[in-house]
Amino acid sequence: MNRISMDKEPDRLAEIIHFTAMHGKLLLDMAETPAALRGYLATEEGVALMLLSAHGPGAGAIVEIGSFLGKSTSWLALGSKSTGREKVTAIDWFRPLSFMAESSDPEDRAIYEQGSTYPVFLANLKRFKIEAQVTPIVAASAEAAETWNGDAIRAFYSLTATIFMRVF
Repeated sequence: MNRISMDKEPDRLAEIIHFTAMHGKLLLDMAETPAALRGYLATEEGVALMLLSAHGPGAGAIVEIGSFLGKSTSWLALGSKSTGREKVTAIDWFRPLSFMAESSDPEDRAIYEQGSTYPVFLANLKRFKIEAQVTPIVAASAEAAETWNGDAIRAFYSLTATIFMRVF
């Protein structure tokens, strides 16, 4: 499968149109998309993550910090899986957020009382059949960084930080 050529500007528009059409069909073929999941990511942002993980330049790991319930993780993994690319490394300590304790939403309160978002995260991966495409790391980001194996990272995403894609 072709990937967007960042250095071939004249061909870029045609490639983007092709990839968007191809993934538009992928989305239409899906019974549901990660847009249905709880989380803080807009659908347009999710589709962008899916396209970047599928066709972004370079080689290396896709790393996400702050996976929470797995919405952005699912978009990233669906994209990379669709083109046979790298797995997504999802780093989070999977602790419930403090607002969940007082939330009027019974699901929020249940997650808070359970003390972990990890079971919901795993259920969301299973919902989209992408468990094998994601390697979760249950740790704070600094702790995960200390144990990183040194492999190249081609894409990094964190909702709580500025989004950037970088080729290493």
